[in-house]
Amino acid sequence: MLGGIFLASILVIYGLSYFYFQDCHKLITRTEDAFDVVHEQIQDTLSNLLSIYTCQKTPAEKKRVEEFNKETSDSQIESGNCNNKYRIIFSILYIIVFLALNYGAYHLYQQKKIDLKAVVSIFIINFAIFGHLSDFYYDAHGFMNVYTKVNHITSFMESLPIKPKHSGKTIPNPARITINFKDVGFKHPATSKAIYEDLNLVIPPGQSLAIMGSIGSGKSTAAKLLVRLQKHDVGQILLNGVDVADLDIDDLRKHVIYVPQHPILFNRTLWENINYGLEGVTREDVFKLLRETGLNDLEEVYREKMDKSVGKLGTNLSGGQRQVVWLIRCMLRPSSVIVLDEPTSALDEKSRRNIENIIKAMSKKRTLIVITHDKELLQHMDRMVYFDKGKIIQDTMLKKESAEQQPQSNRRANTPIASY
Repeated sequence: MLGGIFLASILVIYGLSYFYFQDCHKLITRTEDAFDVVHEQIQDTLSNLLSIYTCQKTPAEKKRVEEFNKETSDSQIESGNCNNKYRIIFSILYIIVFLALNYGAYHLYQQKKIDLKAVVSIFIINFAIFGHLSDFYYDAHGFMNVYTKVNHITSFMESLPIKPKHSGKTIPNPARITINFKDVGFKHPATSKAIYEDLNLVIPPGQSLAIMGSIGSGKSTAAKLLVRLQKHDVGQILLNGVDVADLDIDDLRKHVIYVPQHPILFNRTLWENINYGLEGVTREDVFKLLRETGLNDLEEVYREKMDKSVGKLGTNLSGGQRQVVWLIRCMLRPSSVIVLDEPTSALDEKSRRNIENIIKAMSKKRTLIVITHDKELLQHMDRMVYFDKGKIIQDTMLKKESAEQQPQSNRRANTPIASY
């Protein structure tokens, strides 16, 4: 009799395990895949914070990651419910088997077919089977551990501000912006030595300015202060008379665009990256722009890759192609000022020429600030300033017709400096 109960129990447990696997395995696999996706999306978002901020897409990115997080949460809850359902069924089955075997042993003992030692042995075996019920706790603990991770992701997303704090001021007459660094001082918190003590620089609207200098001279810091990636300590950085510290950050990023030295792309399609933060732009607008700037070779490449993923951080594209994506995005936005940080650094000759063509086109329509070591770019610039140890030691007008734009306070002796 006991053997029959054991055999029947094994068959029932085997059948139940089969149904458990069929019902829950796909859900568990989907949950694991969902965790991988949401992890990649968060990493992708964090790697592209500069794009998100400059394109004013913080609310959209928050919503995007929240949607992935919700899918993960729902999938986790669904798989957890499936596990719990079958765990309860298994537990009930174990209890039934435990009671049935003990009752069978007691019945045999009453009929004097087994002795007391046999009853005790059967009870110990049954207790071992009953011990499987403890697995329920560990499964529940594992579920809660994963659920906590999901909550951490949710908390992180909720901590992202939809709109940074600002004073509400906007740039007057943003179509023509005069930039004025007035007695600006700045030092990094980790150092005691100031990068600037009294930086003064005026950039008229429509001027293309090359900022050159040795490593650590402060040329890139000026650009980051302008777009508020860093905050100046003293003095003022004025855009048409309003300090950048007092500006609505969204308004600043709408009219002043900064392109970093090593641009990073989202792990999305090429079109999603190009169209990021743009409204009403079509693919033909992009291809037309490429033709107008002489990038016919890239038009063919982009047509082929437009609906394909650019890979993690944009690694499926070359450095020059990633740079072009950012620059196209800049040219298709109605911004007044574009700041490029070392746009031709570490590029092959062909990519460098492509970037140079875009810079040439940019310099005709916008205020353009280019931080560079590339002397060949100077032919497309109106003016060049040279930084050394946080000071401007040379300010040169490169095009005669642009000299009239230069404020009197900026005019210096145009003595050549061999190092640039």
